[in-house]
Amino acid sequence: KFAIDEYVQVFRSKAFRDYFSMSFFWQMARSFYSTSSIYFITYLANLYKYYPIYNTFAGVFESLAFPLNYALTMKHGKKKCGNIVTPLMVAGLAIGLIMQSGGSIFWTVLMMLSMILYPFGMSGLGFVSTNIFPDLTDVDEMITGRRREGVISTCNTMVKQVVQGIMTFAVGSALNAFGLVTGNQGVYIPQTNLALNGIRVCVAVLPMISALISLFLLKRFKMTKDDHTMIRAAVATKHKYGSVTLTDEEKKRCELISGQKLENTWL
Repeated sequence: KFAIDEYVQVFRSKAFRDYFSMSFFWQMARSFYSTSSIYFITYLANLYKYYPIYNTFAGVFESLAFPLNYALTMKHGKKKCGNIVTPLMVAGLAIGLIMQSGGSIFWTVLMMLSMILYPFGMSGLGFVSTNIFPDLTDVDEMITGRRREGVISTCNTMVKQVVQGIMTFAVGSALNAFGLVTGNQGVYIPQTNLALNGIRVCVAVLPMISALISLFLLKRFKMTKDDHTMIRAAVATKHKYGSVTLTDEEKKRCELISGQKLENTWL
């Protein structure tokens, strides 16, 4: 009961709810894609022979996005790289809608482009969620008066791991329902049009929808760098002196970020 109460209390924070929703849909987009990408390459594109090369390019371009994400974050704040880079993720996923089998140079290059755009764009929201997460502890402390990094982290991780397992099961069940026939890994098996469309749904449509929802939710995340600095200072003052005085504007920002009336919080 104590553990459940602790986890429930984490969701009192609007900042955490907004963050959790944003990162949840980003995780869904990744889970849909990662689970179905092997079927995409093998049965829809018939390009499994290039799988090691594509994986290498994906890793390289995800890494190459780091300097850009870092520069945008340092200059414009923690949300900027997500807003700018994530559309490339959506563009990479959209290629799955038009991909055809055949192994011609055109489709081979187009698959390579997908493997470049998707990981490069995916890194944007990943960078944002990693950087924003520590700030949530300060908002939680403003509400509860306690430092609860472990509670917040385990709550976030537990729910996402369960969801990732469910997504893996859902993709497998969906592809089976569409009539996908699988064999040994990397061995091409001709598929019905229904099965190929099922792959497109799982590798492109569902992750695109999830990524766009995540991007929309990112735009709703309200806490700025100045807000975070103000909250940290207010919490430190409260711990040191037992009380803190805020301006009307600061009170409004605290209530907007926490989702709680200030008189209902520890601060």
